[in-house]
Amino acid sequence: MFDGQTEPDPEAQTRAIEALVESGLDASRMASHDRKQIAGFARVLRLIEDSAPTADPSLTDLTLLRLRRANAEAADRLGEEDADALDALVSSGFDPARVPAQLRERARRHRVLADLVTRVPTPTPSADLTERTLASLTRREEPISIERHRRRRVRLSDLVSIAALLLIGASLILPVLGAVRDQQFQTVCSANMMASAMGLSTYAADNRGLLPVVTAGFGASPWWNVGDPSSSNSANLFHLAREHYVTLHELACAGNRLAPTRMADTTARDWRRLDEVSYAYRVMRGNTRAQWSAPARFVVMSDRSPVVLRAVRGVAIDPSENSPNHAGRGQQILLSDGSAFWLRTPMVTSRDNLWLPRPVEDAIRRLRGQAPPDTLSGHESPASLEDAFVGP
Repeated sequence: MFDGQTEPDPEAQTRAIEALVESGLDASRMASHDRKQIAGFARVLRLIEDSAPTADPSLTDLTLLRLRRANAEAADRLGEEDADALDALVSSGFDPARVPAQLRERARRHRVLADLVTRVPTPTPSADLTERTLASLTRREEPISIERHRRRRVRLSDLVSIAALLLIGASLILPVLGAVRDQQFQTVCSANMMASAMGLSTYAADNRGLLPVVTAGFGASPWWNVGDPSSSNSANLFHLAREHYVTLHELACAGNRLAPTRMADTTARDWRRLDEVSYAYRVMRGNTRAQWSAPARFVVMSDRSPVVLRAVRGVAIDPSENSPNHAGRGQQILLSDGSAFWLRTPMVTSRDNLWLPRPVEDAIRRLRGQAPPDTLSGHESPASLEDAFVGP
């Protein structure tokens, strides 16, 4: 030991202690120079031996129990500083130098422990163990059944069955959808007729009870020349929208996809072509000026005429045909008293066809079995107020 005068030699002390252990802790068997090095150490050992406490079994058990509990708690969780250091180490990519200074030392210890774990050599599996493992996996794998695979294929007969079901479903659903759509179109047309009735009533109140007529009188051009306001009968109805008694949208049937719903040109006086016109207006050529709310009711408007559409193309007409606005199922009509009706045929009465003037109807009846007139010229006019005749 250090006596305050000479500097102790650690290596000499270490050799002396080893010699003491080899001599069975008997200093008399050691060399003299080694005894001098451990003189103080031997005195410490004698003090410990003389003052050694008597072991208490209960105290020993209690101490061991507390040590076990402390070790279990330490194994279950890390301290707060160790947990923070480990989180910081993971976040830094296991580089302790990038960990904050207050946690760096603990992070370095965690890295040492991690290196010890990763350096443990991985045992190389023997060839026999590998073969036995593969054989076990092969026995557990369920064999693929070719027959079952074949049964799961989609066959042509399955596709035919599915197609048949789809066709049956379509044959049941499509007519229902078509009927619903046609009913909607019919409802829209009825609303348009009511709006037109309000517009006509207001116009008549502003014009001595008369209906709109801007192309009165006979001319050289047919009254179905839509786009020519000087002769077109449709210009009379367009006048209502031009003067803002109705909107162009209210003069457009939902069944006519070509019908415009807004006034693109504020200076326009007629539709641009025949296909854009949704509703036929009473042909206003003649000597009698029609009045709104006249004592005798007459037809003012209806869905567009299929007879005029055929006559313009120069093909044979069919007076019994319904308007194309509703797929040939019927047509809406508006009377001079403001009432609207749905007709399933173009016959307003038993002797009055909506699409033909009275003279043509009389000619057809007189022929009785002979070929009726196959077209119109566009210069016809109703015989009287009671004669329903609309165009286009």
